[in-house]
Amino acid sequence: MPRSKNVATSFLLHPEDKTLLPASELKKVFEELGVDSSTPIISSCGTGVTAAIVDTALTEAGFPQENRRLYDGSWTEWAQRVQPNEGLIRKAN
Repeated sequence: MPRSKNVATSFLLHPEDKTLLPASELKKVFEELGVDSSTPIISSCGTGVTAAIVDTALTEAGFPQENRRLYDGSWTEWAQRVQPNEGLIRKAN
C-alpha cells in the first residue's frame, strides 16, 4: 500500500509475556518508525485482525483517535480492488 509503514505487532509486545509495552515505549516505537500523529493513520494488516492490536497500541501511546481508522478489509480487500494497470502491486525480487 503506498506510503504505508510496517509496524509489526512484535515491535509492540513485551518479548516474554506478549503484553503491550508501556505507553512511553510504544510512543518511541511509533516515532522511530516514522508514524506521525498529525496525519491520518489507517491501521491494516493481512486480514484486519492484527491491525486492531496496532490501533490499540496507538491508543495506549496517546495518538489522537480522531486521526485514526482501522481498515478491517486490510490487504486482502485492498489487493482485490486495485487494478493491475495502476502499478500499485509489484512482485518482490
